[in-house]
Amino acid sequence: MDDARCADICRASGEPLIGTATRVDVWFFIEYPDAWAAKAIDDNELPGAVNDWIAATVDCYDAKGIKARPQFIRQARRAGDRVRLMVVDAGKMASVELERHEALLDVDVAALELATPEAPEYFVCTNGQRDNCCSLYGMPLYRKLFALVGERAWQTSHVGGHRYAPNVLVAPTAELFGRVFVEEAEGFVAAIESGGRPVENLRGQTALHPYAQVAEAAFGNGSRVESIDGQIIAVRTQRGIEKVVVCESDDSYEVIPSCGKPSEVVRSLEVGERSTAAP
Repeated sequence: MDDARCADICRASGEPLIGTATRVDVWFFIEYPDAWAAKAIDDNELPGAVNDWIAATVDCYDAKGIKARPQFIRQARRAGDRVRLMVVDAGKMASVELERHEALLDVDVAALELATPEAPEYFVCTNGQRDNCCSLYGMPLYRKLFALVGERAWQTSHVGGHRYAPNVLVAPTAELFGRVFVEEAEGFVAAIESGGRPVENLRGQTALHPYAQVAEAAFGNGSRVESIDGQIIAVRTQRGIEKVVVCESDDSYEVIPSCGKPSEVVRSLEVGERSTAAP
């Protein structure tokens, strides 16, 4: 498997996508058009004060028990020196443009006014320095999405889960999707634009624990997690509050987590017992 691509091995193994989304409460995206290193947020050419601001912003959220994740973004055709900053939190977004990166030092991300955007934004992981699959599969998808939705499509740095490439984070729902190949892009966009959730590509809603990601997806569009009690997840559906037990599946899959890494056996999550409460 030394020369095998992790995304190809994973797809061939049949490993399910649901329940694999990176856990993040607040995403904040910083436009940075220069080349990205494997760990772009930690290894870049930004001024030291800007990198300190990024770290301090994460720490500020962490002190409140909120998991924040910074990302770099760029667009192949975006001209000018201005810097876009976007924040995604609880189904809403904020977007501002700054004259330069140093202007970030005057921004309190948590104080930005969030709103529901008129249309969704798409963030495709294309960070080939982190894993070749991200650029090999991510770049063609990014170009296709740009052709479909224009400047609402962005390249982004590592979002987690190379082996599920191409990965797309959709905002403001903060749902992460995997294996969105170019030939599926038009249908994928059509579903998202109409308020749908392409469950065949869904890795999960990133603000949820993996168990909750699986439970919410089991009930389809319109369902929302109400509470989590260990492996027992309460989900609000059109029929009322339904509770499910999420557990590890007996099925196993041999994958490589990242290109060049040794193989490992993983198990997915699945929904077990269900019960329905009164509406």
